[in-house]
Formats: sequence, C-alpha cells, structure tokens
Amino acid sequence: MQGNTIDFRLGDRYPRFVLLGACPGKKEFEAKRPFAGASGANLEHLFEVLRKLSSTSPEKFGLNKDDFNSKRLDDYTLMNSHPEPKWKINGKGRTTPTLFEIEKPENLNRIRTQLKDIDATIVIGLGSSSGSDTGPARVLRKLAPEFKHVTFLITGHPSPRAIRKHGGGDPKHWFCKRMQVIHIARDVPL
Repeated sequence: MQGNTIDFRLGDRYPRFVLLGACPGKKEFEAKRPFAGASGANLEHLFEVLRKLSSTSPEKFGLNKDDFNSKRLDDYTLMNSHPEPKWKINGKGRTTPTLFEIEKPENLNRIRTQLKDIDATIVIGLGSSSGSDTGPARVLRKLAPEFKHVTFLITGHPSPRAIRKHGGGDPKHWFCKRMQVIHIARDVPL
C-alpha cells in the first residue's frame, strides 16, 4: 500500500471510507497532503450531513448509522481523481484535470489499485457542481460496475467558491442538495 502523498492519505480510523476530490491544488501542493485549506475545513459540514442522512435515510444512500461518526478529516482516506496539482498562475491555467486526463487507463488503474488496497466500502466524490460532469463523478461512474461491494455517492465540491455560488453560502445545504447515489453496495447490510 502506498504511503501518504500530495494526492492520497490513508485514513487513521476509517480507512475504508474515502473522500475523492478532483486533484491537488496550490494549498495541497504546499501542505503536501490532500484537502488542505478551506475546502478541507468545509468537509466537517459534510460529515454532519452524512451523519444525518445515515440516521434519517439510510436505505436511500446506503449508509449505516455508525458511518462518519468522526468530524476529523484525517480519520478518512483522502484521494483525488488525478494526482497532478493544478492551479491558476496569473489568472491562467486549469484548476481541474480534463476528463481526458481522468479517463486515461493509467489514471483509472491508479485509483482502482488504491481502492482495492484499502478495501474501500464507501466512496464519496466531491465535485458535482450544478449538474456538470466532473472528474470525481466520471471516476465513480467508470469504476462502480467493477466494485459492486462499494457504495458510491457524489456531492458538491467543498470549495468556498462553489458553496457561495451554488449553495447560497450554506455548506450543509449545498452538500445535502447535491448528494446523489451512483451505486449502493448490494452485499452490505443496512
């Protein structure tokens, strides 16, 4: 199993629960870890939403009441749809990988291997904005047929900009509004 890197961090308490972002950004590059900065801080709100959904709608989202009990980001495995850091320099450049980069066989194999190595049971993609296809959503749709024992969900991107622009500034509302099922594991009892 790989060690912790700019685009992968094994969870301390719940390594089989995965948060999947698009790619490392400038903050992640500087911190040498996934989900650094404000996007990572906003995930605490996602954990509250997941705890609520697991108690009010477990069958709808394939969650158990004990899933996501921790508010601590590093208790969960953190991954990215693409390993290369991206950010704009002087207003130029991309902040996310292209779908072509996401779908390259070597990239999908990297993610596939990581999910198998940690024996993932729940993967939550972070990157559904207002209906657009994103790196995390594309990865989940590509890999879900191979991982029937894994529940795949997608929700909104945790960046402050996405929450302001599409979620009215309310992160809990944003994550709840954008939560969608890609695949619910068939062999995991609820």
